[in-house]
Amino acid sequence: MIDALEDNCLATIFSYLPIKDKLNVEIVCKRWKSVSQISWRNYHRIDPFAKEFTDVSNMLERIFLCKAAVQKYPDSITELKLACTGTFKKLDLMDFLGDGDIMQGEGQLDAFKDVFLSCRNIQHLKLCSCFINCNDQFLGEIFKNNNQIRTLELTNMDLKGACFALLRSEVLESLVLVCCHIEKLNTALFSISPKLSQVCLRNTLFLHPLNTLAFITPKLRELDLSYQAMFLINNPKVKLVADDFVLSVRSNVPIMRNLKVLRLSSSLAVDDEFVRLLGRYCINLRGLDLGFCYLVTDQGLKALSTLPKLKCLKIDGPSKRTNKGLENLNPNVKTLSAITTKYTHRGFLEALKKSKNLKKIILGGQDLTSALVNSLIRSIPKLKLNRTIELRLSVLSDFRKEIMRPENPGVRVTIQKCKDTYEELFGPIPAHLL
Repeated sequence: MIDALEDNCLATIFSYLPIKDKLNVEIVCKRWKSVSQISWRNYHRIDPFAKEFTDVSNMLERIFLCKAAVQKYPDSITELKLACTGTFKKLDLMDFLGDGDIMQGEGQLDAFKDVFLSCRNIQHLKLCSCFINCNDQFLGEIFKNNNQIRTLELTNMDLKGACFALLRSEVLESLVLVCCHIEKLNTALFSISPKLSQVCLRNTLFLHPLNTLAFITPKLRELDLSYQAMFLINNPKVKLVADDFVLSVRSNVPIMRNLKVLRLSSSLAVDDEFVRLLGRYCINLRGLDLGFCYLVTDQGLKALSTLPKLKCLKIDGPSKRTNKGLENLNPNVKTLSAITTKYTHRGFLEALKKSKNLKKIILGGQDLTSALVNSLIRSIPKLKLNRTIELRLSVLSDFRKEIMRPENPGVRVTIQKCKDTYEELFGPIPAHLL
């Protein structure tokens, strides 16, 4: 009966709901979410409902839907700042959408900087310079005012690094720096972080050497040092800093026994010896990214066969590795990513025979041919594996018409547009990185 109502009537009904019920309505279905957002426009002040939220970004998204409230922003900002003092525990502006008529261009949330600085109880902080212009002074004030920050994620920042001295690192559980340029980071600040379990320095450039020993502790569960080589082609000095960083990680591998996920994509300092250390000490490793690590050979892949819990392995990129490396694949691997590699269908078939748990193979790149895919589709059923094998094709152009349709239920083919296969190996890619 309620589905028969027009959107305007439904929006009027939703406008009488309490704030918490209105938020619950938004997760029922897509239509209700869209209609509920229309009903937010009936609010004329910001402060009356600010205290109903624990996520400041969630509240701001509703504020931008309330055009009438935004027009009265100068009258409401004082009370809003008071509401922020002890209410908000999460400030996540990574996937912030807002109203397109109001928010346009970079620095679109700068008007609310005073609101952010008034927060005193933030535990999860995620900021991107695409949405708000950040510097060391602004971040330092937030760190100083909020001494319970557990999750810190910064994207696309250009910092000197002094602000981190004001961060209370002993309560920090997750540190994520993506696409950042940091002049100097005193990692000694994190040596007193007994809860630090995730460190991500993906595509982040440091101009001074880092002491990784502060980051690497027995508590560490996830470490991401990928894509640092993207900076290094024409900058030997920076290359030396990044290589020394990875090599210092290598020297501390023996204490990384509890590590579950390790990403080293595009690292020029990872070789077979590094991989042997991983196979010997990181017995709890479940996900490993060695994409575009050109120095890792078949012998290095063989050294990984001893890891008892390895489930996801990424070996993308051209290298000297041959089909023989796939023959020695870890038998526990369930997902294998081999984009832009020179492996033939025989190598993948051997991997399927040797690894009894392998169920998904991710292929892609400009060199991927329909001949290779069709050969696998024809050959896999002949192995009689008693399990369904998924071929996930990550391609630049959809060549679905060139791929034969599997007649045997033991093979399933899915095609997607080419993108980073982290989503397949380690979970969804954050929207702001796509």
